[in-house]
Amino acid sequence: MKTKLDQVIPDDLASALRQSQTMIEMWDGLRPSCQRRYVNLVIEAKRLEARKRRIERVLEMTGDYYRRHYGKS
Repeated sequence: MKTKLDQVIPDDLASALRQSQTMIEMWDGLRPSCQRRYVNLVIEAKRLEARKRRIERVLEMTGDYYRRHYGKS
């Protein structure tokens, strides 16, 4: 799975996004710069626990972005 700018999405983040079709649609609605920032946030985590927390946070931020910009939940 890749971002709009062809950055490879880490497997654990991609797996979390694939948990629901809605989440994939929300991810696809993000601006390319947001996708890049969110992927980098996950990649930069040094510990597994931090990485898991960041993935959860990315999912939350993706939903927040979608609601703010598209007015849907």
